[in-house]
Amino acid sequence: MKIVDRCAALPVASRRLLAVVVVPLLLVALCMAISTLLQQVAAAQRQWRTEAKQLLSEAASAPAMQSAIEQQLDAVRSSPLRSKFYPVGGAMTAESSLQADVDALVSSVQATSRIIAPLPASETPPLLRYGVRLNASLRINQLQNLLNGLARHSRLLRVEHLIVVAPQMQVVDENPPLAVTLDIYGYGLATDAPVAINAAAARGARR
Repeated sequence: MKIVDRCAALPVASRRLLAVVVVPLLLVALCMAISTLLQQVAAAQRQWRTEAKQLLSEAASAPAMQSAIEQQLDAVRSSPLRSKFYPVGGAMTAESSLQADVDALVSSVQATSRIIAPLPASETPPLLRYGVRLNASLRINQLQNLLNGLARHSRLLRVEHLIVVAPQMQVVDENPPLAVTLDIYGYGLATDAPVAINAAAARGARR
């Protein structure tokens, strides 16, 4: 039996009570549902308006932000600190330039013998690291002058490993030659030439 038929079968007093109590409750529930829906729609509209204002604000400030970023990049490019790094992707590779610089420094301290061998290149953004291993026979004053020269060099040069072996037999008041091994590193900027950086790292890995 349908609900309508059941309601029709009720006594007149019950039908009147149903009309007086249940129907208003249904109307109230319907009104609350409609009110909730309208509130959700209004909240969605407010959120949309807020997001739209934010997007418009960001779009309006984008040219100014881009201009500020470009100015900062220009300042970095023109900074004298860039000269501390080896050029990447030039006519002379950074690895070759580092070896030439180390060889010149060793010659300046008048080392009698030396061997300079390249070390594998590695990338630690935003820097690319190049290295050479120097094996040389140096007296203590020559070693001191070499370290001072590395510290004062126009390029950023860093000594990460230093091994000094003195002769077992020494004469008093003699400045004996020392067997010296140094790992010396120079750096390039990864932002200069990413393709060249990857190629240099690959060359270092093959070594």
